[in-house]
Amino acid sequence: MSQFGGEAPEGAPDMSQFGGKWNTVTVTLPVSVVVHTDRKTDSTFTILKEGDQVRARFVTDENGEEVITEIWME
Repeated sequence: MSQFGGEAPEGAPDMSQFGGKWNTVTVTLPVSVVVHTDRKTDSTFTILKEGDQVRARFVTDENGEEVITEIWME
């Protein structure tokens, strides 16, 4: 589990145009999520450790559940 929240990271979408907002939450990460590192490269969730401060994009899937589609490391 990792903690998410705070200000939007560089390159992240303006969530207000989608009715979204930035919050702090604790979640379980999907295996397929893309992680954008602070070194400007992309990786998988395996580089994350418990307690890492990251930011995430959530979308609502066809079942009405919020899922993470991208993560940015700080």
